[in-house]
Amino acid sequence: MGWPTPTGKCAISTEPNIKTLRGSSYNSYLIREEKNVLIDTVDHKFSREFVQNLRSEIDLADIDYIVINHAEEDHAGALTELMNSIPDTPIYCTANAIDSITGHHHHPEWNFKVVKTGDSLDLGNGKQLIFVETPDATLAGQHDDLYDRRRGAVQQPTPSASTTATSTCSTMKWIRPSCSSSASDTTLTS
Repeated sequence: MGWPTPTGKCAISTEPNIKTLRGSSYNSYLIREEKNVLIDTVDHKFSREFVQNLRSEIDLADIDYIVINHAEEDHAGALTELMNSIPDTPIYCTANAIDSITGHHHHPEWNFKVVKTGDSLDLGNGKQLIFVETPDATLAGQHDDLYDRRRGAVQQPTPSASTTATSTCSTMKWIRPSCSSSASDTTLTS
């Protein structure tokens, strides 16, 4: 299967190798366990398409937790569109990320939950996300998170200026808008 023709629309593809025409990408992960976790959103310019794609994967009301990696727009930009549909869903991030997110989105009433190193989030089935805060005080892995099938963990291969989270999840979906190029929806199972 070849790469989809750029259409300006966001779509989900099953291509395992991701390429972009403009040299950037937007990564969002949907982890399905007893509890469903959305890690990150996308840039606000692609909010509607992102939420449409997410709706094709899961009833938004079934998302138990949202974890924000960075408060920057490429990770949290679609929060306003998403939270319009699920306003009470808890958003897990650092205290600094809350300040930045409320500054960008102007919704201090959202259900923020502060995490720091050593905190964990129970996913059910004996699985959890474990948070490790790093210098820039943001959250949950960087752009290059990897799924380690041998250990069943989402891991960041090298240290970075963000927070990492590890998970022993059994199913994780990688949801990206095609926007200017292609998209990926890779199901990773242990």
